[in-house]
Amino acid sequence: MLPPDSAAFAACRRLNSRRNDLAHLRRGDRDEEFRTAHADLVTLLENAMFLCDLLRPFLIGGMCHCTHWSTFHVDGTPPGADVRLKSLEHGHTMSHPGLREALAVVGLL
Repeated sequence: MLPPDSAAFAACRRLNSRRNDLAHLRRGDRDEEFRTAHADLVTLLENAMFLCDLLRPFLIGGMCHCTHWSTFHVDGTPPGADVRLKSLEHGHTMSHPGLREALAVVGLL
């Protein structure tokens, strides 16, 4: 939930109104609509970047050894070895050097 006084909340409201206007065939200046929609989407993206930090190290995106993009979760933390990750999409596993410290910070180790 976004705070009602935030720029992201205002951008969401404008984008929702724009979508409703388009659905009901209410049109305005297309150039201005595009500029406003683009600015609102940039605002939302800038405000959503914190999600990457909140989800890491719980979920980690990256290239799998099968050459497909995957979302990984921690599958194991063997003592004295790299953390083992498992792909949610493909079930493949891989090691991740250096993740042990991030897991300790969030209390998973």
